[in-house]
Amino acid sequence: MPMIELIDSIITSKIGGFSSLFYKYFINNKNDKI
Repeated sequence: MPMIELIDSIITSKIGGFSSLFYKYFINNKNDKI
């Protein structure tokens, strides 16, 4: 099933690329609220 693997790789790559931004945003939000 190469199609599923391709989609999986794209999703993981997007998550890997935006994970740092998401974590920074979440941490900033928590620090703001606390």
